[in-house]
Parts: sequence; C-alpha cells; structure tokens
Amino acid sequence: MHPDLIVLKFGSSVLKEPEDMRSAVHEIYRYARQGCRVIAVVSAMADETDTLLEQAGAISPDAGGHLVASFLASAERKAAALLAIYIEQAGLPVSLLDPCDVNFTIRGPHRDGEPAGIDEAALKQHLAACDVVVFPGFFGIGEDGKMSLLGRGGSDLSAIFLASRFGAKECRLLKDVDGLYEWDPAISGPRPRKYARASWADATRVAGQLVQPKAIDYARRHEFPVIVSCAGSADETIIGDQPSVMAAGSPKRAVRVALLGLGTVGYGVYQHLAKEPERFEIVKIIVRQPGNYTGLGIAPALFSTDPEQALSAGIDMLVETIGGINPALDIAGRALEQGIHVVTANKDMIAGHWNILKYLSEGNGVTLCYSASVGGGACAIEAVDTACENEGIQRLDGILNGTGNFILHQLDQGADFGTALASAQEKGYAEADPGRDINGLDAAAKLSILARHAFGRDIPPENLRIGGIENTGGLSGTLRHVAACWQEDGILHGSVSLMRIDAGSDLAGVKNARNRLVVTTESGKKTIVNGEGVGRWPTAESVFADIMEIYRGIGREKLEARTGIEPVCKDLQSSA
Repeated sequence: MHPDLIVLKFGSSVLKEPEDMRSAVHEIYRYARQGCRVIAVVSAMADETDTLLEQAGAISPDAGGHLVASFLASAERKAAALLAIYIEQAGLPVSLLDPCDVNFTIRGPHRDGEPAGIDEAALKQHLAACDVVVFPGFFGIGEDGKMSLLGRGGSDLSAIFLASRFGAKECRLLKDVDGLYEWDPAISGPRPRKYARASWADATRVAGQLVQPKAIDYARRHEFPVIVSCAGSADETIIGDQPSVMAAGSPKRAVRVALLGLGTVGYGVYQHLAKEPERFEIVKIIVRQPGNYTGLGIAPALFSTDPEQALSAGIDMLVETIGGINPALDIAGRALEQGIHVVTANKDMIAGHWNILKYLSEGNGVTLCYSASVGGGACAIEAVDTACENEGIQRLDGILNGTGNFILHQLDQGADFGTALASAQEKGYAEADPGRDINGLDAAAKLSILARHAFGRDIPPENLRIGGIENTGGLSGTLRHVAACWQEDGILHGSVSLMRIDAGSDLAGVKNARNRLVVTTESGKKTIVNGEGVGRWPTAESVFADIMEIYRGIGREKLEARTGIEPVCKDLQSSA
C-alpha cells in the first residue's frame, strides 16, 4: 500500500498543445507539495493518435496490429517526454518511465487489450528515487511479446490499474470538464447538473467518451473509486460504490489579482495567470518603470507605478515579487488590512516581520501565503509542516541557496570563484549584486522561516551564526553551504556555514542550483525534499501553487457578493 501515492491521468482533451503542459505541471506540483509521490499518466496530445492512425491506414489498411500499436505509441512517448521536460523546468525531480521498462503487460487484441501485469519492484524503485514519475499510458507489451494498446481512452485504464495495483491514495482522471454531468455541458440548451458522486451504473451511462467504459468497469471490479475533475479545480465527481448525488450549483467569477513587480519571477507568475482567464483577472501590475515592459505584449493600461491604484481596484489577491522590506512590507500590510489575500516570495519580509503580517491576516480574515520564500522547487515549508503533524522535530539540515550551491559545485569542477559567479549570473541564478547569496544572509532568512514552522519559536536571522562561501578557509573536499537548526536543552540553535560534505551524508550529491532539506523528527525519522532552488520557473511555480490554494479555498460567498464589480481593463487584458 502506498497511502502517499497519487495517480494523475492527463488526457488529450487537456494536453492540446505544448503550453498546456504547464497546467499539468501545476496539478502535479499541487500534490507534490503535500508530500505525495505522483505517477502522471499521459495520453498523446490533441488529435495526434487519430492522425497517426490515418497515416498508417493510408499506407497499409491491413497492417499488423502490433505494428500500428508501435506507431501510435510514438505519440504517447512524445507527450510524456515533453511533460517531463516541463516538470524538470519547474524544479521538481522527475523520472520518465517507458512501460517497457517495467514490463507493463497487456492481454487481448493488440489494439484493444487490458492490463495484465507490471514489474512492481522496478516501478517502486523509480518512485523511491523521484517524487514524480511520468508514464505514457496507452501501450505495453502483449502476450506475444509485441507492442499492444489498451483501446480508445486506454490511459484511463492504465491509470486505474496502476492506482489499484499499488494501493494509491487517489486516482484522478483530469479532463476538460470538472466532473461528470447528466449530459455533455458543451451542448447548447439547458445546463446539465453535475454529479458530486456517481454510482458505477450512472457513470457508465453518462460518461460517454469522457471516461473509457472499460476503465470504469475495471475500477468497479477492483472496487477502486475514481475521481474525475479538471486541473486546478476544487470541484470533482467521485465514481464508486455509492448512490449518485448531484452537486449544489454555485456561481463563480474570476478572482481579481494585482501583481507587485514583474521581474524574473513576477513575469513567470504573470504567464501562469494569463493562461487561466476563466479563473483569474489581472487587474493591475505595479512596476517602477512601465516603459521597460513594452515588448511583452501586455496591455499598457494594466501598468501603474502607484500601488494605491491596485489596492483600490476591488482586488481579491495581491501577489508580491519585488523582494526587500520597503515598499513591499507597507503594501502587503495595507492589502491585508483591506481584506485582500497576499501571496509573496519575500523571504526577508516574512523572516523579519512575520508577527505583524500574521496579526493583520488573521485579524482581517484573509490568507497570507509564502511557500515560495524558501526552497524554489523544493517544497520545504510543506515538508516541515507535514513532519510536525505526527511528532516533534529534532533538527533541520539543508542547502537552501541555489546560487551559492551552483557556485560551490562549479568550484568542485575546477572553476575559480570569479568564473563560477560569472556563470551563475549569466544563467540568471545570481543578481548583479549577489552579496546576500554569498555571505549567507539569504539562507539565514530561509532558515529562520523554517525554524518557526518546525519549532514554533522565532530565531531571527541576526541571532544565527552565519558564515559565507567566499573564503574556503583551508577546507578541502566537497564543500556546501549548510543551514542547520536544532533544539538542545530547551535552547534553539541555528547556523549557516561552509562545510565539507562526506559521501555518505544526506546532503551529498546536491549539484548545481538544487536545494535539499533534511527534516529529522524526534524519533529519528527523516524526510528529504529536493528541488531546483533558484530561477524563474521553480519559484513562479511555487508562487502559483499558493495562488491556486487560495483560489480553491477562497470564500466563495465573498466573491459571489462582489459579482457586481465591473471588470477593469478586461478587454485590454484578454487581448494581451
């Protein structure tokens, strides 16, 4: 049994073009940050399978089933590899797995079979090595050793097979609708009701082409409930052995968002938001020099230099990515005072001014999210919170600064410090002034935040013992900048220091710009999280995950009460 395993299936209705992979990554990150391991089962994109089938038929209508199966499998392999590339870009460790690698066998006709078996040990090995495994789900090895397919919509079937075989926590089939409806909601006419729960019989009757009938039957026979939803949604339909229940309808509108900053991370967040116009309306973008952004294709009317224009525009959420204390603290504080949710990646603001921000958010009934302030693609804060749910934490040890780690890894490869720093700046890992990365203050702020979550006590960055990386001080071997925090005799200790790492250490093998956090509980159990620690996409992914958490949990009654607000620059935004 794998109670921390989630199987997510992304079909061709979701993956219509390469950019749609980002929505799949958001969904995968949603569960990875909860401490789950994810098997992402992938179909071919859009109409690629039909296109290949037509090509094969035009060449030889009587081509052998296993030959056609091999040809069609190429579209699945392409989609799976592309998704893995996008996942890696977002900073998550990922393994791309071919069904043949784990002896995924299929019985029955070459083009319409059913799962028969899999090398469980091999798949478990991949899951142990990476948080995310990508699996093309349409094909496998037939009874004669040749390529076979699972029939139209077969990725649904392989996802359910994997989930039931490995005792997954959930199997979610991600579609272009948020569940099963009485009839296709795309058909003109009265709006159909959606099922909150659907019995096996009702699911089989109404699913049509949305879910493969064989897959529903397989789930029924193996008594494994299945969830149908769309990426990012809090709405769903649970298919299982229970009477059908209809969902209560609720009007929705796009959440109104203002961006504070449009730099490396801010622009990545903007791109994620702009891909979700039904969920988010970008109301204002606050920057110092609007003229610097004319080449991005963003409507000029969205820009302003005055934060008050954003705060007074009836927004639901402020996303802050400018960093530093001022003016970020003032603007975020005023937003919280006005009942506006705040998402930030600002480690210095959170580390140094947490108490006032918490007071303002709780006092005004809104949410302050800051997961992106620590770890980039490594879900560090979430790992600490999860570990705290069951027992106390003994200590934290981590490599928390991607820039510094990149420089130290370059030194391992024989580069001198100046060359390594220049390379980090060239790749966008280091700012023009990299002082806080090099002197340890960046890692210290992150450690302060993690310590508060782990031990419930403040240890301000200025109370930590902090050393930089610019002087190796005669140390040899593999050097890493290690942040550590622990309790001893009721006293909280913390440090950021340059250390030699032995090959057997939990922090060994952390290369380039990656981060790693080791959480050790009082019983000695260890949780290790990894991820890319710096760069646009890992940090933007973490920010957007916070945005989506607020979106899914935001008080719908507040939004519904404000539906009379006229959209600001909506036409301009949609044309951007």
